[in-house]
Amino acid sequence: AADAARLLPVLEEEVLVAPLLEARVHAGTERFERIAARAMEVRGILGENLLRLMERVEAVAKQIQAESAPRP
Repeated sequence: AADAARLLPVLEEEVLVAPLLEARVHAGTERFERIAARAMEVRGILGENLLRLMERVEAVAKQIQAESAPRP
């Protein structure tokens, strides 16, 4: 009987603490998801811009090569 009397307050604390911990975990995962999604957007934008830049550099390099080629 003494053990049962000590068990009840412990269960009540778990019931009160569990929802708060669950809410923190949920908020943390949502925040991580937003950060990861934003990082992917930035990576995509940077990738597209880098690809365009490389295409421009390649075009200019070809133009320079064509202009500096010996003419018959």
